[in-house]
Amino acid sequence: MDSDILQANDSIIAKIKSDKEYSKFLTKINEPNLENLEGETYRFLIIGPWGNSSIYRLNKNADKITLSSNKYWQEINDIQIDSLEKIEKINLKIKDWNKIKNLLNEINYWKSPVRINDNHYLDGTGFIIEGYSNLKNECTNRNYHATSRISPKDTTKYRGIFKKIDQLAKE
Repeated sequence: MDSDILQANDSIIAKIKSDKEYSKFLTKINEPNLENLEGETYRFLIIGPWGNSSIYRLNKNADKITLSSNKYWQEINDIQIDSLEKIEKINLKIKDWNKIKNLLNEINYWKSPVRINDNHYLDGTGFIIEGYSNLKNECTNRNYHATSRISPKDTTKYRGIFKKIDQLAKE
């Protein structure tokens, strides 16, 4: 991996991990620190411009694969409600895990820059993928990686992963 991208990624990730606001947000939506979970885990966050968020967490620990999903609303119709839906948790099959892993591999997730600002929207929707594995990635030699995109086009592979996760959560 290009050392400049790796260094930039490390600097942004260090800032994210020390950001108290992000930490408070994860606490508010009942999301754990990925590094405290066993196995390989990916969190997919869709953060709307008005505080509405969808949260999906995919975890593979030994042979057990789970997908949890949740929705959080900061406000509806300009009324602050600060509401969290009940977390739904389902068991997935290995073929579903492999589909998501293949999609992550297609975008070279572990090698991707943390941020790409290709769409400049003032009130865009944020798409964040966080990943953690007990085994260090062979390319980056890191256990944790995060990427974020603002309003990626529906046709991008990055956005396609979120569509697939949402489909799996609804099955």
